[in-house]
Order: sequence, then structure tokens, then C-alpha cells
Amino acid sequence: PTPPSTSVPEGDQGALDMGDWGEGAAFSDDENAGEEEQEQTQDHVICLVDCQRAMFQPCGDEELSCFRMTSEIIENLLKKKIFESDKNKIGVVLFGSRLKSESSPQGHVFVLLPLETPSAQGIKQMQELSRLGEGQDPDAPSFLADSVFGGPMDDAEACPLRHGIWRCNQIFASTGVSMKSSRRIWLFTNEDEPLAPHPEEVEAVETAAKDAAENGVMIELFHMEPLEGGDGTAATPPATLFDVSKFYHKLLCVDMDEDFLEDRVHGARSLEELETRVRKKSHMKRSLAKLPFILSEGSQAKGEEHEDPSQQDATTPGAIAAASSPPTAVAVPPRVEFQVQLVITTAPTKITSIMLDGASNEQVKTQSRMLCETTGEYLDDLDVKTYMEVGGRNDRAYLSKAELKHLNAWGDPGVTVLGFLPLSWLQPWYNVRSPYFLYPDESSMKGSVVAAAALLKAMVAKRRLAVARLVRNTASAPHLVALVPQEELIDEEDGSQVDPPGFNVIVLPYADDLRDVPLGSGVLAPEAAEEDSSRDRRRAAARRLVTAISLDMVNSAEHGIHNPVLQKQYAMLQALALGEEAPSWEESVDDNLRPPPEMDCIKESVEAFFSQLPANTKTAPKRRATGAASSGGAPKRPKPTGDGASSRIELDWPRIHSQGLVGKQTVPDLKAFLVARGIGPISNKRKADLIEMVVLALEAESCVV
Repeated sequence: PTPPSTSVPEGDQGALDMGDWGEGAAFSDDENAGEEEQEQTQDHVICLVDCQRAMFQPCGDEELSCFRMTSEIIENLLKKKIFESDKNKIGVVLFGSRLKSESSPQGHVFVLLPLETPSAQGIKQMQELSRLGEGQDPDAPSFLADSVFGGPMDDAEACPLRHGIWRCNQIFASTGVSMKSSRRIWLFTNEDEPLAPHPEEVEAVETAAKDAAENGVMIELFHMEPLEGGDGTAATPPATLFDVSKFYHKLLCVDMDEDFLEDRVHGARSLEELETRVRKKSHMKRSLAKLPFILSEGSQAKGEEHEDPSQQDATTPGAIAAASSPPTAVAVPPRVEFQVQLVITTAPTKITSIMLDGASNEQVKTQSRMLCETTGEYLDDLDVKTYMEVGGRNDRAYLSKAELKHLNAWGDPGVTVLGFLPLSWLQPWYNVRSPYFLYPDESSMKGSVVAAAALLKAMVAKRRLAVARLVRNTASAPHLVALVPQEELIDEEDGSQVDPPGFNVIVLPYADDLRDVPLGSGVLAPEAAEEDSSRDRRRAAARRLVTAISLDMVNSAEHGIHNPVLQKQYAMLQALALGEEAPSWEESVDDNLRPPPEMDCIKESVEAFFSQLPANTKTAPKRRATGAASSGGAPKRPKPTGDGASSRIELDWPRIHSQGLVGKQTVPDLKAFLVARGIGPISNKRKADLIEMVVLALEAESCVV
């Protein structure tokens, strides 16, 4: 059907296209709506860093202290976020310090960096922080006493973790951060039982963490292993490993966004391992909607019975004959439903452009208003009407906003299972857009995790996928989707979670979205046996060539393949902002898009592949016609081989002028003529002006002769 148009009837003012109307969002494409949601997502992180004396001990296999490792990680995080988006904010709060910041009412909590957009000054502060304590004894009473936070507090005092979490929650509330944005507290520590000497503080810390979770603030733990010391004797016992189950498992928000379950993952033992975990957490995910997952649309009441529909049809002879018998009750299966979250991985937000006034260089705001095309008057929403053309005479049927909203109501949002198919039914070309991910939502309905786990286990065992109807919200059109089960994958080395359990939501194309590409008869026609043999040899050589090209994509999978030109630009900007030396750039070393030297080993495979290609038969070049010069037209000029006017072949300008062919010459030839005679200026001249100047010069030369 033809979509509604927007116009103004006779006597009304103004016209507005449907896409610009206030309620036009109801007709917006679901994919575009998802992209807009991604662009509006903001990620705010406060790094809550433990600065007690234990943090200044070496970490695991590293010679660096845990505190220095954390400082370098936060420094790299600031450098990354400063180029990703101008809306994301990062702050740094220290707990366990001797001093407290002026804005912190509680003791031993120091706000090092306020929650704001990353800046060059913040990066410099983290660089200075990472160099603290070099060559000093952490057990000394005056250790880092001259630092900005006064060094670590006394060991006899209780750990101020409760005050640190409370302060972070207060910062999120006081800085005007949107409740819809992502708010996270990253806790860095190497002490698995910080409140062992003071058990009375445990309940207070749990309360602070619970208050943060109720406000939508998620606490994520980045724990590090202490230095392994001793030889196993009673005098020098070895250091114990970090055990999350002792205390921190009570504070963590175990949610579907967790990339690893901290209670089964050992602490980071190196800077690289800690950086990898931070990189996983910095890749933000967002829950687009909380939807009901409907397995059966049966009766709401369990065990409800309805009359057999066949008994209600009295038009058939069998039904008339059985009219005297009592109706048969049919048991309707109960409604099976649980709650899920629809998740999508959000891309980094692009830095938005700012419009400035050309005269004052001040930021300006853009405001749009509707104007009548005939009178030029401003229009209000009541002056604009929407219509649809109906009938053969294109009559207009006007629609109100409420009617448009009702027309675009596709039912209640949710995921309704229609049936199950084998996994082999799903083809690669069915994936027409980025998939979603479904995960059970235990907070909305108890038992959702158990129901989803049972369904996932059954689908994996039978190698089936579910075909469902997805309605994201009341304004989006329904989509036919395939729910592909995904089992949880655990890394055997460190116990971290590689793939979470859940359902991949593949948006399926409709029949109108697929088209058959007709192939020529020559492609499918049988060929001679010799041609088939040569084709098979070429395919085998191509397979060997592809197999020989082996690229190391391990680091690329984690870090990504970055644009070398942008990386060079970012390095220059960073050096300029931080006052560092200009970085050296060698294309052979820093350009990660160049083939590596080890690619020379595939030379034999490349030569073997080209040897199987058919010979390149060259056709004889066509002879040029030689009678063009004697045809009375302008003589043809050979193409110049050099640069500039000096290499251009001098033309017979008197003859060209006598034949009236000056206007047929090219602009470079006209300019070369004028430059050779010192006639100007010729810059920014049109061809007509150049022709006039050449004609006048030639007429002057003919008069002189």
C-alpha cells in the first residue's frame, strides 16, 4: 500500500513530508532505530583503586608493582577513550590513602581525577602516578608521604572500601549523569580479604554495594595476584592466591554483561593479562529491551479446558448428527513464558561536530521551524495534516496522530516461538544484518534462567534452532528471526568465559528480499574433458595458495587492525598535547597493512598458481586511419610526453585561425599560446575568455605581418 502523505487541504497552511513529522518515528526503520540507540549510548567509568601498602608489592610474574600496573592500565584507557568519544567520562578514586580530598567527607578516600571527559592533563597525572615509589621501601612509615594523596594509610586502620563505593555512587549522582547511560565502578586490588581484621565492616560494605546496584551502578573486579614468595617452609610461606569467594563475591553484580566469572578466574599475574581483561570490559554491551519469551500461547490459567472447535461448526452433516451428544472438552496447554533481555554490542560513539558562529566563534544551537510554501508563515503542529490517497480520483483520507499510532501497532512486544528447524536449514546469506543476543532476565521474572537453560540444553542436544516472531517495541515492525543456541565456552588456561550462553538472534530476510541471479547458459554448459581437467588443476593450485597464506590474527582479534594513517595522526596529536617528542614513523615498520617479510615463503605457491592460468593471447593492434590529416580539419597533435608548456608541440596557429578552429582547441593549448607570448593574466579565465584573447593576439600578429 502507498504510505501516507502529508499535505494541507484548501484553506489550511503548510506542508510537511512524513519523514519530518513528529510522529514519523512510528514509520522509522527498525535497523535505523537501533543505530540511533547505539549512537546515544554513553559509558561512564570510575576506577576505584586500592592504594594500601600491599598494592605496592610486585605482582605475580612481573617486577612492576600492582599499583604501577593499574596506573599504566588507566593511562592507556584514557588515551583510548579520548579518541573514541567526547561523551564518555572517566574518573579515578583512591581508597586507603593517608589523605582525603577536599570533596570527600570520609577519610582515606582521595578523588584523583573527577568524572569528566578524558583530557591531556589527566593522562599526565596518571603518568606521574605510575612513577611513584620507584626505588623506595613500601614498608617504610614515610613511604610516599610527599605524594598528592599522602601515601598509603596505616595498616592498623580499617579498609575504607565502604567509603570508596559510597563516594563513587555520590559522584555519579552529583555530576548529572543520565540514568540511561552505562555507569560502572572498576575495582582494582590485590587483597582478597581486606576486612579480615575488622569483620564488623563487612555488612556496611555490602550495604554500600547494594545501594549502588539499586541505582544502576555495576561493580566489576580486576584482581591481581600478589608476589609468590618463600620456599614453602614455615619461615617463608608462599603467598596464597586471590580467592574471590572470601569476600568480593558478595559485592559483584553477576550479570549477562560479565565476560568472565570472577569466582573461578585467578588474578592477573602480568601487565598483559590485566590489560586483556580491561579491554574485554571496555567493550560495552547494551540491553535494548526486556521482552517476554513465549514458548506457548496457551491459556493463562493452568489446565483450562475449551470446547472442541469442530463441535462448534454445525454446517457439516457429521456435526448435525452429533448435535445431541455433549460437547467434547479439549485441554489447552498452559502459557509458557519467561523474561529475556535483547542485547546488542554498541560501537564506539563518533565525536560529534560542533557548529560555531563565524563572527564570534561561539557555539550556536540549531532550531528548525516549518514554513508555508505559499505564504512563508510559520506553521504549528495543528496546521499540518497527514493523508492517504484513496480511490481512483486520488481522494484524500486525513489521519490523526492517534490513528497513525494505532495503524503502526503490531501487537505487544515480545519473542514468540513459531517452531523448530534443524541447524542445517540456516544459510549464510540469511544473515542480512548484525544479529542480536538473548539472555534470560532473572530480575524481571523468577525462574527465567532455569527455563532458558533447559531450552538451550534441549536445542543443543537435538541440534535445532527456533524460528520466532520478534517485536522489539510498539513502534517497530515484526521480524522473523532464527534463535541459534550458543553454549558457554570457557578458557581452559585461566577459566575465563570466552562465549556466554544464550541465543543468537539472526534476523531472517523475507521472500521479497531474496532474488535469483540468472546464470548464463555457458557457465552451466558441459565443457570438454580437457577443459575440465585444466579447471580442476587451477582450483587445486588456488587452494594450495590460500592454504599457504597464514596470517597471525591472534593479536588482531583482540586489538583490531587499525588504520596506519589515523594511528600516525593520533600519535602526532598525543605528542603535541602531552609535550612529548614527535614519534618517528617508518612505513616499513609501522604500517601494519604491508605484507610481512615471512610472506616470501609463498612465492612457490604463487608461481604454481599463475602457471596454471590460461595463456594471455594478445590481439594485434588496430591500424590507425592515415587520411585524417588531409581531410581539411585541424591536424592531429601527438600527445605530449613531458610536463609544462615547453614540452607541448607548437601548433600552426595562423592556419587554425584562418579556418576558424580556435574554439576547437583545448584549454591547455590556449593557455600555452598566451604564456608563450607573454599575454595575461590567464588564471581563473573561462574558455570563452581565453579564445577571445587568442583571436585578438592572432589578429594583431596578422596586421603586423
